[in-house]
Amino acid sequence: MTTHCAARISAVLSVSQGAGEGILTRAVALRDRLPRVAECLRDGLIAPKHIHTVITRTDLVDGTTYAREVDTEIAAALQRRGSWSDTRMRDMIDRIVYRHDPDAVRERRVLAEKNRSFWIDAGPDGMAYLGATMTAENAVVVAAAVEELAGRVCRKDPRSKGARSSDALFALATRTSYECQCDDPDCSAPGWTGEDGLLTSVIVHVVTDTTTIADSTTMTGDTADGNPGFLVGHGVISPDHVADLADRADAVIRPVSTTNPASQPADPYRPSSALDTFV
Repeated sequence: MTTHCAARISAVLSVSQGAGEGILTRAVALRDRLPRVAECLRDGLIAPKHIHTVITRTDLVDGTTYAREVDTEIAAALQRRGSWSDTRMRDMIDRIVYRHDPDAVRERRVLAEKNRSFWIDAGPDGMAYLGATMTAENAVVVAAAVEELAGRVCRKDPRSKGARSSDALFALATRTSYECQCDDPDCSAPGWTGEDGLLTSVIVHVVTDTTTIADSTTMTGDTADGNPGFLVGHGVISPDHVADLADRADAVIRPVSTTNPASQPADPYRPSSALDTFV
């Protein structure tokens, strides 16, 4: 029946069978799991392009007793004023989902980390695709290192930002030199010899609250209590992920208490002097 229905959708819309099945899958998810979100789509409160994000990032709650609560909270967020970028939409949904079932979130994160991988695929024109999956914090560190090295050129370097980053990644992996490719014989860009040791240390910023960071005393079983945190350069992470990062030997925790002048209300578009100094 599903295949037949998808075939009729694909015929009417002049799309492939696979596209028709995708449309049907999203429609069923909206009807059964996200009816309030479906109403927001009907009322123009959410763009169709975001529906895929909402459905995929709520897949974890499908069939649970709290699925309707998640649907209601997402709909309530969508009804607030303001526009929704892809990143803001993703982070909003993750915060809601992570609060409802930290055990399931941890289980899936452990499985995902166990299944981390590396691959290379042949591309056209003598090129290839290189990819890897790793923990979010490791990915942020790698991206920061590549960006830092890619920036060690002058403004006359003819390569695009993407090409410079590709060359920088290869140089880091093979410990070979990375140089500016401008034609200026007096170019002062530092580049990298490949023998300088590690690049500048990368700092990974994680923002969370005191209930989540309150060490292992908030641990129940294998899962941390508290609210989701935010990993700069990645997005929302689960409370348990925050606890794991806080337990690292190299973690530096800098609390902002309610008595700290830096935490006092201020113009949201301009930080207070105390907050600016603290940061």
